[in-house]
Amino acid sequence: GTIRANGGTVYLSAATATNILRDAVNVPGSIRANSVGTRQGRIVIGGGTGGRVNISGRLSASGTRHANRATAGKGGQIDISGADIALTGAQVNVSGATGGGTVRIGGDALGKGDFQRAQSVTIDSTTTVRADATETGNGGNITVWSDSHTAATGHFSARGGAFAGNGGIVETSGHTVDFNGVRVDASAPQGKSGEWLIDPVDLTVDAAAAATIASNLATANVTLLTTSTTASGPGVQTAGNGDIFVNSAISWTSANALTLSSYRDIRINASITGGAGSSVTLLADNTATGVGVVAFH
Repeated sequence: GTIRANGGTVYLSAATATNILRDAVNVPGSIRANSVGTRQGRIVIGGGTGGRVNISGRLSASGTRHANRATAGKGGQIDISGADIALTGAQVNVSGATGGGTVRIGGDALGKGDFQRAQSVTIDSTTTVRADATETGNGGNITVWSDSHTAATGHFSARGGAFAGNGGIVETSGHTVDFNGVRVDASAPQGKSGEWLIDPVDLTVDAAAAATIASNLATANVTLLTTSTTASGPGVQTAGNGDIFVNSAISWTSANALTLSSYRDIRINASITGGAGSSVTLLADNTATGVGVVAFH
């Protein structure tokens, strides 16, 4: 069915015990909490520490310009938490006329803060997540996080405004991350491109990953980041080394930037070629432990 609370907040939650493997929250319908003037809408979906969350419908906390064009809304906020989260054919929208909003799926940016972190997140190729500024202002923030495996292969958009503003930030993070085929648009017609951040423990850029990274460099700056060899929490896989291996060539024609920042080593085994005005940054040992090199082969 449909739930509407424009200008307000929708909470949909299930308190579940840890390790109870059952569907806690299913959303095949439509939930709308669109912004009204300066009142930004919010949708909060929580499956509890042991619950599953399945989203296949529409979630909207967007902010659009009203018919009289006297007021325009900024995008609101959508939070989705649970042990295991799956978005299949879902549409999630926090776009706004004067700025994009915030989407948090499975955790907050870089897994920090007290927002519940998921054990796994799956977002399929038919799912769309938007945090665009449609007229003016900056694109919003989209975070996809899990403490174990993250599969994010949908379409993520955090565009800057058509008339003014910069692109936003899209993060796809986890102990391991499957991002092959994902589409990320953080472009800005009148400003600076935003960023797509990929943050696993270890990262090997094979042919499929290189193609995905190259295609998205047309519409976003791309950062490959490994932050720590230590992982924690129930169900977390064995920690890695924090290395980045580039085993397949990456080539793009835009002026957007590619950044590789590793906890330990960066090993370049294939060419990296950017377009006019682009840049490439390589930073090993990004926490200054004294162990980590940049190596070219």
